Amino acid sequence: MKHFVFLFGFLVLIGFSLVLGPPWIAYGQYLGDKLPPNTMIIDETGEYVFPPSYVDFYYSNPRFEKYSVIAEHYRYDIPYMISNGTISKMSMDCNDVELILDIEPTAKQGWLTLALPRQIVDSQIGSDRDDTFIVLLDSKETKHSDIASEKLRLLIIPFSDNTSQINIIGVNYPEQMGENACNGKHVSPFSYLLSPLKQIKSGITLDKIKCKEELVFAQKRDSGKPICITPETKDVLEKRNWVELPPPYSPYPDHN
Repeated sequence: MKHFVFLFGFLVLIGFSLVLGPPWIAYGQYLGDKLPPNTMIIDETGEYVFPPSYVDFYYSNPRFEKYSVIAEHYRYDIPYMISNGTISKMSMDCNDVELILDIEPTAKQGWLTLALPRQIVDSQIGSDRDDTFIVLLDSKETKHSDIASEKLRLLIIPFSDNTSQINIIGVNYPEQMGENACNGKHVSPFSYLLSPLKQIKSGITLDKIKCKEELVFAQKRDSGKPICITPETKDVLEKRNWVELPPPYSPYPDHN
């Protein structure tokens, strides 16, 4: 009798799996936002992970790759893991506060696990209450899971073999906080201020170049190469006629 009950239960489980998909997919797709805040599901494997630190875990775990997004003055490193597909491009729309991913699926069903730093794009009501993200697959809204931590939002997004683009849009983002991709901060390991030369290559004009707070902007007089140096070094090099400050210029363009 016990063997019969076990066999019957096993067959029922197999039947549900064939109809609804593996049970861990249901968890990953629909129940992720109800799990404890320090819980993570490794995409379709159903493996639960309880990292001691979200930042350390996602930025040091070799299972997560990192995609670098350039948005104006900054480079943002975004940890991600994708099954049955690849990310061909990731970009940031600063006007709409939207992360855009171009993907290339390799199977009928795939999963994207994205550790999204709040500094890049967040979805909040006010300044202390999380709201849901809008996630679009080729312009059609889709269900996803969202696990929130202090500095990251972990999104688990299913996609099909005909998906080419994923759009992640923050709702009611509090732009006055000054922490989105278009008004970022140099905070490792999330974001890094680009070098002056890379800022220029990304389209930033000379009068809008940013340096770290302890540095000032200057140009080499002979080549015009932009550099960030200490005020003391600037004074020495100016006396030697090696550098010049291109007018009008403020080391902190946001405060002009």
